[in-house]
Amino acid sequence: MKFNKIFFGILAVSALTFTACSDYEDTDVRSPRANDDNVRILASNPASLELDPTDAQFDLALARTSTNAAEYKINVIQNDENAFVFPETVAFADGETEATITVKMADNAPVGKAVNYEIALDEEVSALYKADGVGSFAGSATIVKFNLLGVGQVADYFMYSGKSGLMITVAVNMYQRDDKPNVYRIETPYTSAINTLTGYTGNIKEYGQPTIDFTVDNDDLVTFDDIYLNVFYWGTNEPENAIIAYLKDGTQAEQTLVRDNEGNPLYFKLSPAYYVLPAVGGFGQNPLYVSFPGFDLAGATGAIYGVYGTDGNPYVAAEL
Repeated sequence: MKFNKIFFGILAVSALTFTACSDYEDTDVRSPRANDDNVRILASNPASLELDPTDAQFDLALARTSTNAAEYKINVIQNDENAFVFPETVAFADGETEATITVKMADNAPVGKAVNYEIALDEEVSALYKADGVGSFAGSATIVKFNLLGVGQVADYFMYSGKSGLMITVAVNMYQRDDKPNVYRIETPYTSAINTLTGYTGNIKEYGQPTIDFTVDNDDLVTFDDIYLNVFYWGTNEPENAIIAYLKDGTQAEQTLVRDNEGNPLYFKLSPAYYVLPAVGGFGQNPLYVSFPGFDLAGATGAIYGVYGTDGNPYVAAEL
């Protein structure tokens, strides 16, 4: 009987120990098992990065609870193709609770290919009770270079028709990927200034997708990934009402590129450009045009309002 009491007493203590651990997971309340350092890699660090070859490095942010000067070891768990150069430690000065480490891409890092990494802190210093960080962190990086081609134009018969139904054209910088010349990038034409100019009844947010990429294959077919416009439907300011432009013709997001007699690319037309509002379904099947530098898209589409920059100001035709 005495043995049973001791045995059940041990069980009770064990249960309390495990309960204490689980009760403090992902909270800001200190667990009795947490150490004084509580070093963590912040979960807000981007998991996927695109780096320019002229500045092929990035920072990762860390935090801790203790305030004494200390260094902590950075353990490399994964380093694809030895593409990353990690510091051996992260240093916190006396009184500091935040620090960053700089990760550089090696000279032999591949270009145009995503490579993965994972780093971790020693377990004895990273017993976590904070919800903002992790003891290990995994991510990827791609070295990509885009060269400026010039100024292209975008005409969207749904977004830019405005209350009067008259079209404008927006001038945007166009780039070409260095290692994959069939991949192009334009700066987003969907800005608050253009929204105001056209009188669109929704509300375009500045924090929308900053760039849009598209690919031209060997048959001159143009493909887009889905484009997230961060447009708020009819001024409701509700984020769940954001319009998403899928830009698909039926089930295929493919359109043929138009070239001149010398083979130079002029423009392509997505028709219809299909807009989807999650709350109410699809609508707004209207054409969308994108032109390459040097082509007068405004004249070709009859956008009599002329050409405007993304800041909403008239764009000088001589600059096209």
